[in-house]
Amino acid sequence: MPGTPRPPRCQRPTENADGQRWLLVLRGVRNVLGYAAGSYNGIHHIFPFTKTKAGDVYCAHLKSCFFHSITLLLTQATVAAVYVKVKPLLPQKSTAAADAEIKGKSECMDKH
Repeated sequence: MPGTPRPPRCQRPTENADGQRWLLVLRGVRNVLGYAAGSYNGIHHIFPFTKTKAGDVYCAHLKSCFFHSITLLLTQATVAAVYVKVKPLLPQKSTAAADAEIKGKSECMDKH
């Protein structure tokens, strides 16, 4: 709507900005490693089961790159799941305090 003021922009937390920087670094490393893997002609020797009678060396090369990327993805996901600790955004209230707050709100609603 014209004339409606825009809400102020939220500042991103430092942790979010750090995470984005790491993502960009890892993307760059991935690009370099992907280029190196694609230019190496003997990568299908790492996974010898990819070369079959039906496919030639180029098909085996492509399948080997695919299996290599799956291995790296599973390794990275496992490392992230083990080492990254999630912090809650808000502190947890005790159940007694939460119950009292809910009871107080319901009594307030009954009065009105």
